[in-house]
Amino acid sequence: MVSETDRRIGRLRALSLVCGDATLESIKATAAVFDHDYGLAVIYMALFQANFGWLLHRPDPPGQTEPPPLGQRILADDGLRPVSVHALAASLGLPYETTRRAVGRLIGQGFARRVSHSGIALILDRLDQSLLIPVADRLAAVAVQAAKRLEAEGLAPAGG
Repeated sequence: MVSETDRRIGRLRALSLVCGDATLESIKATAAVFDHDYGLAVIYMALFQANFGWLLHRPDPPGQTEPPPLGQRILADDGLRPVSVHALAASLGLPYETTRRAVGRLIGQGFARRVSHSGIALILDRLDQSLLIPVADRLAAVAVQAAKRLEAEGLAPAGG
């Protein structure tokens, strides 16, 4: 019989695997693109989420059984949802000036661009080349490892 303490420890392990490993690997992989500037990496990730987060709530096309190839998953520029520096700063709880300077660096390095007076969007070519594929590969490896460990802990269905 499994004690309540053992169950709690198992849940904490699962939380650590899913949240800790995946989150930290995502931040580390993104920061590596920016010479290990973790502040810039977090702002980039928030900009990514602001531009593409709406896709999480979009249903897959009818009859689609497998995800499209990676290159087809990224939409044309009209699929982006630009965000203002003010909104980005507010979403992170950072001062406006700190966020503005970081966004200026992203623009200067060719990772983002202004699309209107107040809108910032990522440059899609840089996503494919520098960031998206390496980060996706690292996170996929973390996800596989986490699933195996969760299954071993009895916290996930076998084969699922």
